[in-house]
Amino acid sequence: MTMKEDKAFFSGTGEVQGFDDIAQKEQQDIQAWAQHADSAGTTNFLHHKLEKIAEARVFLETMKHYEDVFQHAGSILELGGGSCWASYLVKVLNPDAYVVGTDIAPAAIQHHKIWEDVFQTKIDDARACTSYETPFEEAAFDLIFCFEAAHHFGKHSRTFQEIKRLLKPGGTALYLHEPGCRRYIYPLAHRRVNRKRPAVPEDVLVYKDLLKLCSEQGLEGRVVFDPSLLNRGPSQTLYFMALRAFPFLQHAVPCTIDLIIKKPTL
Repeated sequence: MTMKEDKAFFSGTGEVQGFDDIAQKEQQDIQAWAQHADSAGTTNFLHHKLEKIAEARVFLETMKHYEDVFQHAGSILELGGGSCWASYLVKVLNPDAYVVGTDIAPAAIQHHKIWEDVFQTKIDDARACTSYETPFEEAAFDLIFCFEAAHHFGKHSRTFQEIKRLLKPGGTALYLHEPGCRRYIYPLAHRRVNRKRPAVPEDVLVYKDLLKLCSEQGLEGRVVFDPSLLNRGPSQTLYFMALRAFPFLQHAVPCTIDLIIKKPTL
């Protein structure tokens, strides 16, 4: 991946930044989890569990759209999973599948077992690694997914390259429940997203550009608009109700999206 490609998809301050800022953002994510883990007593982890269980309702709703893909996957990898609660939920619903969770932050992975008692199951492996450089063998997975995580990725082209390496022929990757928009409205969308939590910079996926990067890696990609109303605040609920009522708006203004990526069969 070139620096130019990195610049196209990461902005830490509302302006397009370069590779050094992506590296800074990655270190910030790692340190944030380390600080959380260092200070996380029972109360903090209880809050973390309650927060993620609320998000699990959204994940379950989203999974229903791709139920066939999950059910027919014998090996499943999650990218950017934090403490990997979604991997545990996938394991509950697909107990015979080989399920692996990953996250960039070692502290997050160290605490993934907090979900064993919640879901009464164990995932098969959990590793600390980036989305674009993993320790797994080539063609190891039928399905790769991330949930509300890809907007934290900086190196999308290299991530697609790694996805292509990891997927079996005919395999699928899913970017689920991500903030997406067109290029022309990106600066406004980015400012709005980061106004709430400026200390934790997030991105908005310019999905047409991502589809182009998919194609460049020999992958087949498409976008599904998903203006879900679950787990929204009052103003968000009204906004997404409008997007549901007038579907043409989903193409014009920021909307929650799923990105479906297929590796062609040989």
